[in-house]
Amino acid sequence: MEFEWEHGGDTVEVDQVFLDFHPFTADLSIRFGRFYAPFGMERHVWYPPVSKSITRPLVFREVVPGNWYETGAMVIWRSNDEGFGVEVEAAVTNGLGADLALDPRTARQTQDGNRNKMLSGRVGVHDQQLWTCGVSFASGNYDLADDDAFRYIGLDFGLDLEMLELDAEWVSSEVDSSAAPGGSFERDGWYLQAFVPLPIEDHDFGCFARFDSVDPDDSVRDAADRNAASIGLRWVPSAQVTFKLEYQKVDHQSPGVWPGEDLFAFQAVLDF
Repeated sequence: MEFEWEHGGDTVEVDQVFLDFHPFTADLSIRFGRFYAPFGMERHVWYPPVSKSITRPLVFREVVPGNWYETGAMVIWRSNDEGFGVEVEAAVTNGLGADLALDPRTARQTQDGNRNKMLSGRVGVHDQQLWTCGVSFASGNYDLADDDAFRYIGLDFGLDLEMLELDAEWVSSEVDSSAAPGGSFERDGWYLQAFVPLPIEDHDFGCFARFDSVDPDDSVRDAADRNAASIGLRWVPSAQVTFKLEYQKVDHQSPGVWPGEDLFAFQAVLDF
């Protein structure tokens, strides 16, 4: 079970609460309840004690709806072969709601808004945990009348070496909307993040850099189209304590009214 306390205590969300069954083998799981949609790999590392950065990539704030929780059923199969491994995830869930064309984050649902169900999944491969890559998809109808559809596709890659960690993801989505030219529009974005541990004895200390880009609506060119560059430090003096420092610079691709996103951020995490 996982709770999220948002906006200084204004709201409390239940992100995950589910039951796993292993009816035939430990390699196969059948999951029922609320869980993260099987899309991409950022869902596994956004949690502050685990994440290398403070901010999240733009694409996972404005294309993918943040912590993309869903309610339904999911099947997970993992091969336990030494060396090369395969993981397959597939889910049937309520899907995203009527606000999707305006804001993906507010389209997350606690109660299904139509009769349509979303199909989503990811197929990934890895080699001795040194590298991993995968392809993800999601598709369903989001409006109350079941007329407008959405489609997501994503690619991810991770590399974990002794002195370098690399993570990269690209996501594109198409959303049907009568207000858009041609009846639909696309959102897309990507990020590339590197983390380098620094050789400080008896300390988990390192620096990171991330570059990301997002286009929330390909039918218009405005200040919402932007790139960002982030650099920072992460120090873990103990298993329960993490400190992070980050600077982020955002470059808007067109003039317009948009709140400034350049920032210096400090984060202290206590994890019990």
